[in-house]
Amino acid sequence: MSKRRIAPPTTSVMRQRTITALSQKGGVGKTTLTSNLAFEAARLGLRVLAIDADGSGGMSAMMNAYPTAESKDSRDLVVDEELFIGHGVGYNVEGAWVPRTDIPWMEGGAAVEGGSIVIVPAAYPDGDKPSISAVLSKPGTTEEPRLARKVDTEENRDFFDLVVIDMGGTDDPYMLSAILYAAEHVALPIYSEGAALSTLDGLESRLMAWFEATGKPINYLGGVPIGVPPNLRRHPQEREVLHQSALWIEDTYSDIGTRMLAPGIERRTAIPAAFSESAPVSTIASSKRKRRDLGTVPAALTRTLLTMLSDMRPDPDDPDTAQRVDYDVDAMTQAVLSQEMPDEWREVITGPRYYDSNFYADSTPTTSEEN
Repeated sequence: MSKRRIAPPTTSVMRQRTITALSQKGGVGKTTLTSNLAFEAARLGLRVLAIDADGSGGMSAMMNAYPTAESKDSRDLVVDEELFIGHGVGYNVEGAWVPRTDIPWMEGGAAVEGGSIVIVPAAYPDGDKPSISAVLSKPGTTEEPRLARKVDTEENRDFFDLVVIDMGGTDDPYMLSAILYAAEHVALPIYSEGAALSTLDGLESRLMAWFEATGKPINYLGGVPIGVPPNLRRHPQEREVLHQSALWIEDTYSDIGTRMLAPGIERRTAIPAAFSESAPVSTIASSKRKRRDLGTVPAALTRTLLTMLSDMRPDPDDPDTAQRVDYDVDAMTQAVLSQEMPDEWREVITGPRYYDSNFYADSTPTTSEEN
């Protein structure tokens, strides 16, 4: 059995390719994580569908993608029964973001050619019509599984390798349900602040209630530390929050082995700088001075994505996962490692996939058997 599955599957094919980052609280780095995972996946040769289901439109802004009369938006998707996502249907790939092949991977280029991002943008926050979250938060307005059905078409199965959904911070059960119907794979952003644990507790109770009501599988990919101080040893309060969060994750999901993903995403000024340029964060690495502002962020994002993709693949011992994509993580890893990069980045990419909780207790990494 796949150790991270918690229920027999009653799910769509595309749901098994879809990842989201969940938190009841806003401002914990969900959009930073989901947007950059989409960028990194495209730079590794994957064809990505990104859906901005956050009323604030952060992912849309980060990718400089805004709705038009022709392209529509994520709110239209759940309201209009005739509108579907697809290669040439409803939304098309003509406006897709494609990573450059004429610049090094270290500066934002592709490590593997052929990747792209098609984004379904959010409605304008200040527009005349409500956002997708506002629509889904009203019981009876639309069916909660509709977003999932719109994604799971034969055309999308043939074209997209990965779907990434960005969801705003909300405890609304209808919005959460709509996202979970569409996304089997869940990452838990962990921001190093005091409210992290209470947020985790509240979210887990809602996730379990949804699972018990629907019987659909949830693949917990693990906690992803966001906004980690570059020198964690000098920040005991933040380290303790991460330590307690890691302990909570290990205890809550002890039966399925979920842990904190290594190495965590550092708190760096390069991240908002890349946001303003609507580009992968590694585009900031065009000079040594700018590279210092990046720290290990690009390598950490790559390491995080590779770990997630590994845990999203079919399990040969579990036929229920057979329709998942068998991502060639080894080939992707080798393609990245063949690129020029700082030694510090290389150490992150080849380093541990997970940190045990005692890493945050003494700031000394514990290497597991799953490096």
